[in-house]
Amino acid sequence: MAWNECLGRVPDLANAAAFVHLGQAGNDIDEAPRLTLGVCVCAWCAWMPRVQEAPTFEDVCPDKMNSLTKSSFKSTSKLLGEGGFSKVKLGVHRESEKKVAIKITSDKDKNARNEVRLLSLLGTHDHLCHLLECYRSGKKLYMVFDYYAQGDLMDLLLEVERFQEPVARRVAVQMADAVNFCHAFNIAHRDIKGENVFYRGDVKENNLHIVLGDFGAATYFEKWSDVFSEKIGSSCYVAPELLKGYYYPSKADVWSFGATIFALMSGHPPFHGPYRDLTTERVLTIKLELPIAITKFSSKAAQNFIMVRLHVPSHQRAQPHRPRLSTRCCWLFPSVSTDDGDSSGTHPSRLWPLKVPARSI
Repeated sequence: MAWNECLGRVPDLANAAAFVHLGQAGNDIDEAPRLTLGVCVCAWCAWMPRVQEAPTFEDVCPDKMNSLTKSSFKSTSKLLGEGGFSKVKLGVHRESEKKVAIKITSDKDKNARNEVRLLSLLGTHDHLCHLLECYRSGKKLYMVFDYYAQGDLMDLLLEVERFQEPVARRVAVQMADAVNFCHAFNIAHRDIKGENVFYRGDVKENNLHIVLGDFGAATYFEKWSDVFSEKIGSSCYVAPELLKGYYYPSKADVWSFGATIFALMSGHPPFHGPYRDLTTERVLTIKLELPIAITKFSSKAAQNFIMVRLHVPSHQRAQPHRPRLSTRCCWLFPSVSTDDGDSSGTHPSRLWPLKVPARSI
């Protein structure tokens, strides 16, 4: 990443630091500059290690066939899942016996190579699937991830039929955290859906912990104004402008995020049909209306939260969460004072740790 681009993000860090300060230390504006500078320096120090040339695929994923060093993990015969070009097997750590998921594919698979590169840039985050190790052996590529034995959110949705609003809100907060973190590094996921969100916990206890995974369709964009034309993703969750082949990847992620929350609260995606072409046609032509499962059993704030992320004109589409207080994010933090001053309580900075500057687009 260019130095001038890094320096250009200093104001974002300062604004984010001021935002955190005003939430935690009250509204004493006189004290804001001094503490803001300290928080800004801390955030800048956390940011700087990531400001470097991106490692090559060969650096991240060494060839173990030509190395004396063995992998720390070994795969078992248990098959967890299988796709068109890859399969996922249960694996264990050689020493601790910790269970992991090992994705096995061809070392020429462009999507898998792309996933390795982008995950290495993102590093670790509480709500992103961790790439624990990656190596090649022969003509195979092995990617080792944390193992989520309970499965993905769509598996859970089939069990419970639809999520109650408090559960959906908890999931939305964590998903928005993950998506904003990716966007802060100029990375768009482009395939956000329940099948790519894995979880641990009990839905009845409302203690779900989720991670966003499967970055095979993800992409890096140089500028927020970059326009993409590649059609990719799942037809039930893709933004209409993506199907037309002219879209901003971050805005397409916002649509998919909103469509996923819609599906969790209603029990089905906003647009679906018996086959892909019909689903695509419905995404492009039908005006979205909330089903009775949402309008009857959820609050107005939840309904507004979904709808402002499913605006067809992408420039009117709200981000998953904004760094400033807004009525558009009051559903995620119902006890926060909004622009309308309708409530007060826990500030989002205490629920949303400052890791990188979230940028509004």
